[in-house]
Amino acid sequence: MPNLFSRASRPLPDTLLDDLTELLTWDNNCLLTWGHLGDDNEPDGTRWFSVLYSSDGRSYGLRLEFWIPEWMNERAVAAVLPASLSAGETVPGKRAAVDLGMRPRAEVAASLPKVARTCARLMNELWGLTASDDVLLVAMEYQEELLDAPFPGQ
Repeated sequence: MPNLFSRASRPLPDTLLDDLTELLTWDNNCLLTWGHLGDDNEPDGTRWFSVLYSSDGRSYGLRLEFWIPEWMNERAVAAVLPASLSAGETVPGKRAAVDLGMRPRAEVAASLPKVARTCARLMNELWGLTASDDVLLVAMEYQEELLDAPFPGQ
């Protein structure tokens, strides 16, 4: 079976892992967004993929949010996800979300290589054959919406 990432000078999961590792150096409640460097027929910003890093003060979690085509509904999104994940909010032609769950920060950090492989797999499913050179880190910033604090008033 041919390797999806063989034409890249550097494997896509490795490139994404570097960005995800950088994301965890931020306090929390931040996100990164990658964009697809498409051809001239594709408007800028059409295809995007975000990872949100959040904390409620006790636990930390990652959430994947990404562009999906018009024809893709929740069932189609579930079909391209690893069996251990399930599709969350899905808006055909706009976006889909997959919550990776809340857990201790050390577990989130340890899961980054797997998350990077999952992101690369989804990019290849959604964008077609995608190499490191086809992906651009568009933004790394704080989220506008924060989770509720577990200890209000403290």
